[in-house]
Amino acid sequence: MPEARNPAARVFSVLPGLALVAFLTALAYLGSRLPYLGVVGPLVLALLSGLLWRAVRGLPARAQPGVRFAAKPLLKLGIVLLGVRLDFALLASVGPALLVGNLLVVTCGMLGINWLGIKLGLSRGLRLSLALGTSICGASAIVAAVPVIGAKDEEAGVSVSVISVLGTLFVLGYLAAYRLLEPSGELYGLLVGATLQE
Repeated sequence: MPEARNPAARVFSVLPGLALVAFLTALAYLGSRLPYLGVVGPLVLALLSGLLWRAVRGLPARAQPGVRFAAKPLLKLGIVLLGVRLDFALLASVGPALLVGNLLVVTCGMLGINWLGIKLGLSRGLRLSLALGTSICGASAIVAAVPVIGAKDEEAGVSVSVISVLGTLFVLGYLAAYRLLEPSGELYGLLVGATLQE
C-alpha cells in the first residue's frame, strides 16, 4: 500500500517533527519561568528557539511533515481551545462602552496598518497579516486568517515574528511607563487591555 494512503505511515511521518516542536515548546515554557525571561513570554521564546535551532542545526527533511502539521492543524486547534476559555459572562459584565471602545481600536488598527502597509509597498498578504495580528490578538489571529486572506507562509511567519517581538517590547514599555507615570489601576488596565495582544 502506498505511504500516502497508509494512515500508520502518515502518523509515523509526523512524529519526528512533532517531537522537535514539543522539545522547543517545553524549552520555551521552562525558559519563561526564569526570572528575567518571564516578561518575554513563552511565545517569543518559542519563536526565538525555533529560529536559533533552524539557523544552527537546520530542519531535517524527516522533521518537515510534523513541523507543517504543528504549524497548521495543531495551531488552529490551539486557537479554538483558547477561544473556548473566553468567559462571555465576564465580557458582558464590563458594559457596552468598553466593547465599543475595543471595536473602535480594532477597526482603526486594521484600517491604519493596512493603509501604512500600502504606503510602504508591502504585499497584500503581509500588510493584512500585520493588521490582523496588531489589531486583534497577535499570532493566533494571523494563523487563523491565513487561508482567508491568502497570505503566503513566509508572510505569515514574518508577521508572527514582528507582532510577537513588538508585543514584548510594548509590554516592557508599559511596565516602564507605569513606574514613571503611576497611572490609576483602571486607566492602566483599559490602556493595556485595549492595545496589547501579548
